[in-house]
Amino acid sequence: MISIIVPVYNASSYLRRCVDSILAQSYADFELLLINDGSTDCSKCICDEYATKDVRIRVFHRANGGVSSARNYGIEHATGEWITFIDSDDWVKPEYLSHLIEESTPDYDLIVGGYVDEEKVYLIEESIYEVGNFIDLIGRHRGGAALRTVWGKLFKKSIIRDECLRFDDAIRAGEDSIFVLQYLYFCNKVKLIGRCDYNYRSNNGANTFGKKYDMTIGEIDHALQQMVKTIDRLSFKCKVFIDPFLDIWIFTGMFQITHIKDEKDMHELYLLCSKYVPELDESSFCINEYFSPVIKGVSLLKQLYEEKNYVDAKAVMEALFRISTFTNDVSLKHYKYKDFQIWYYLCKCRKYKILDLLLRLYMLIKKIMR
Repeated sequence: MISIIVPVYNASSYLRRCVDSILAQSYADFELLLINDGSTDCSKCICDEYATKDVRIRVFHRANGGVSSARNYGIEHATGEWITFIDSDDWVKPEYLSHLIEESTPDYDLIVGGYVDEEKVYLIEESIYEVGNFIDLIGRHRGGAALRTVWGKLFKKSIIRDECLRFDDAIRAGEDSIFVLQYLYFCNKVKLIGRCDYNYRSNNGANTFGKKYDMTIGEIDHALQQMVKTIDRLSFKCKVFIDPFLDIWIFTGMFQITHIKDEKDMHELYLLCSKYVPELDESSFCINEYFSPVIKGVSLLKQLYEEKNYVDAKAVMEALFRISTFTNDVSLKHYKYKDFQIWYYLCKCRKYKILDLLLRLYMLIKKIMR
């Protein structure tokens, strides 16, 4: 049997679609655990309503503790041999469970499928990885959903139980990446399947700019410590050094540049980055391609305009102006992307209307070229 764990928090707009897609599965041997994590909308009533319709649904109401805490609660109450996680605002195709379970054998410890994001298909090449070539698995898939998310997968409950694996509820973002890599340490054989049965909803900008990713320096530092520790263990298992740089770059990017109000905030962000990348000196930090708040801010502007999220884009413009008041940006003249230079200097001069027109024109041209 498969235990499906769905954390629910104020998901009334999408919850029915999620649950209906689960009940429509062609593979029927499952239990659905709806963990209502202190919702303040009508999610609680929706959960209870579905529980009366199907005996396979079990509902748990609890005080809000965050998605990690909710998933842990689901793990503790799961009775299936396998566990899969589905987010309450996502949905799955009718063959989701059958395609995963038909690939499962006692030999495989983890089954991984692809997904669809707003009609874009992320197909994973069908393959099998054993301990000897885990380094290839990590090298090819560490930056994508195959190893960075818990949904779209089958986990063995016995491994989670025997190794006391749980989500770190002190981490509000990236907790699933850490969990998957921690789980991988105890695996001997992993199967990737060429199916895309999971539909992921990208939340219209909330993924990059929402409160979930507004993490403090301390929270990011804790998450990085756990991630680096996990990667060190995997390096030992694979007998090859795995560079944690990718994860350091991603996690430090979770600090919103809108939080930078003065020199102190900028310095704290620099200290965090240099703690994990010692060769990063303070003078080059502000124009570093991976860590610079300037580069990240302009990149975020482009993304927010693609999502037509102009309110948050204005907040980023104002943040870039604040950053420019105490940033040595002379070296930015030599930065390889000239459009970044132009948009940053427009923020520095507070020419927001001109920048707005340029970005809208840029998006229009990009749309036409597609």
